[in-house]
Amino acid sequence: MFLKIATALLLMSPMSAGLAEDSKGSAAGEVSAPAHKVLVIARIKEEAKRRQLEEQARVELQEKGVGTTLGSDVLVEADFASEDIIRKKVESLDVDGVLGFAVLGVEEKAKASPTVSVGVGVPVSAGPFSIFVGGSVPIGGGQPKVVRIVHVRARYFARPFAAPAWEKIYDEKLKEDTTGLTQFLAQDSVKALKKKKLIPAK
Repeated sequence: MFLKIATALLLMSPMSAGLAEDSKGSAAGEVSAPAHKVLVIARIKEEAKRRQLEEQARVELQEKGVGTTLGSDVLVEADFASEDIIRKKVESLDVDGVLGFAVLGVEEKAKASPTVSVGVGVPVSAGPFSIFVGGSVPIGGGQPKVVRIVHVRARYFARPFAAPAWEKIYDEKLKEDTTGLTQFLAQDSVKALKKKKLIPAK
């Protein structure tokens, strides 16, 4: 079971040329000009939680003087049918960058036993935008006496969107109220983009 989970997670993490990845995040070799308009995409099955994360990221970006477009406002499910389709859609939106969040899976551990259950959507391609392709993973709900860990991959793409300019995998405890989680994901990712000078250092 664990081997299957590990294999699925590996399929979700294609390595682009020149991109070094670790649990603390990564950056591409080339430094892009700071973005002034960013598209935020959250691939979460529940619409309310998807918008919650996107809107929180917009708050963080606007505080840095970055204009923001939400995926919830301009994208439909058909746009995620393939990497080619989502890439063309993004390129048509006249944005400088894309900040994307994708739930890789949710791990459940019963306190009495080390049972693990992870749901992972395997992409149909291995390109940088493949994290958006396929079915989204739910993070809502929960059971008492069960510890739930959500695995979220955050990626930032700068024009010409050839490869991620920044990437990080978050492994965070999942509670029924996801407000704190979305605030942390948005704040930490935008802070990293500022540090990498991918957005203005306002």
